[in-house]
Amino acid sequence: MKEYLKLTDKYFGAIFCLLFAVGCFYMHFDKPKLNSKTDLINVTGIVQNYSFIDNSGWRSDGKRYIFKFMDYENDFQISANHINLFDKSRFEQIVNSGHKLSIEILKEQRELLNEQNERILAISISDSKNDYLKSRDVILREQGPSSMIAGFGFIVAGFLAYIVKRKNLT
Repeated sequence: MKEYLKLTDKYFGAIFCLLFAVGCFYMHFDKPKLNSKTDLINVTGIVQNYSFIDNSGWRSDGKRYIFKFMDYENDFQISANHINLFDKSRFEQIVNSGHKLSIEILKEQRELLNEQNERILAISISDSKNDYLKSRDVILREQGPSSMIAGFGFIVAGFLAYIVKRKNLT
């Protein structure tokens, strides 16, 4: 058992990188399918309230952008991956309680509508005059290979960490 712990300790960097690679591949293959606008449905509602929490930095909660419609029990959320595509300043200037919005969500999340304590991802957000989050931009980002590239990067880093440690042991 002590030998196993020594090896784990010596190859911690390689093991860590490989675990991260597995996580990246899992995220890539497990994420909802979003290939085109045909994967989306339109939901219209009246804004009840919204909350933009920006707790970035050390020991923080990150960013959470959530809003609620009057006729739906669930919350709608902008994915953390898409926050920089969202026009927050214009949204805050124009949208308030009682404002009518149109959003697009994934078809596979349709059954979550009106489920209490469920958060549904908003792929696009607009009103009659403004686009605050464009589905075209979100689809382009989702189709990108960033998680696959990260996964392969972690595999390479893990392999290099293994080689460096192995050479140092001999």
